[in-house]
Amino acid sequence: IDFVILHRHTIYLAIPFYVMDLVTRMHGYRVHFFPWYYPVPNIFTIVWIALFVGIITSLKGIAGKILYWILFIINFVLFMTHNIYYSFTAFYFNFNLLKMTDEGSSYIWDVIKNTNPLFYMVCLVVIIMAVIAFRLMPKIEKFNAKRLIITIVFFLIVHTITPFLLGPANS
Repeated sequence: IDFVILHRHTIYLAIPFYVMDLVTRMHGYRVHFFPWYYPVPNIFTIVWIALFVGIITSLKGIAGKILYWILFIINFVLFMTHNIYYSFTAFYFNFNLLKMTDEGSSYIWDVIKNTNPLFYMVCLVVIIMAVIAFRLMPKIEKFNAKRLIITIVFFLIVHTITPFLLGPANS
């Protein structure tokens, strides 16, 4: 409990990112990805979020806050793209699909209009969580090189080990 209280601002920064990933994986049950409750996909997500938040909280002054919004916006756009596209195709968005933009451009507004309104409610909640986390983010007075190095080393080690936790590949 003391750890959570001490690091609550860091946890607040991580929650919107985790919620976006969790909702995307829960929404994608039809493509037979690893279920949302499997530990390895959650470890993978948490390690990436730890990297983001570790870098953000290591930077001095406004740099961390700017980076937070850059990373949030990129993740949020991907979150919306994946979930809106998935809701109509039962596949996640793939950048190879950009080759076929002319084919999809004629019905994109119909897709957006007919997406489940509950998804847009989730989007609103995620944005509110991000704004609250941003507002509660403490001012960082100096660059924290030690935190940055520990974050990167932690990320590299756990990110390297995580795929092995999935077990042997299918043949």
